[in-house]
Parts: sequence; structure tokens; C-alpha cells
Amino acid sequence: SGSVSSCRRHPIRTVVVSTCIAAFVALLGPWALAGALSYGKVHDVADTEPRDVAIVLGAQVLPSGTPSAYLRGRLDVAADLYRSGKAKVILVSGDNRETHYNEP
Repeated sequence: SGSVSSCRRHPIRTVVVSTCIAAFVALLGPWALAGALSYGKVHDVADTEPRDVAIVLGAQVLPSGTPSAYLRGRLDVAADLYRSGKAKVILVSGDNRETHYNEP
């Protein structure tokens, strides 16, 4: 009955540490994955090749009719692309938040 493992002697500490590690991975994992997958694929407007269409993916529009922060950012970049001649047309999609919603 020599040594007892640290996990057996401090079960609460083991649970707390394990939970913290899991939370850390759960919160930072997607951010790190997105950063790794987009590395070298995100460009400034000035460095973007001209295209016929800039697509703005949908996001929430607030009840007041104001775009959410995410949508505002996307619209601002699309407008910059259009004004700089990098996009001839801007195509904006909906957010599909309602099951039976169909864009007019």
C-alpha cells in the first residue's frame, strides 16, 4: 500500500483542473482552428484581386432594422470592395433564422 496516485488523494482538484482544461480547449480550440485554416487567406481590400461579385453572408438584423455588428462589418468590407473597384456587384444573402423564411 505504497503510493496512492495524486488523482485518488485529491479528487476535487483533479475534477477542477480537468474542467478548466476542457473549458480552455472548448473556448480556444475553435478560434485556433479558424485562425489556422484562414492563415494566408484573409486580405486587405487593397490586396484583393478584382472580382465580379462580392458575397455578403447573412447575419442578424436587429428589430430596429439595424445590422448586427457581424453584419455591419461584412457590409462595410463589401462596400469598400465596391468603392475601390474590386467588386462590380454586391450580393447579400439572408440569415435563414426562421424555418419557413424565403427571401423575396
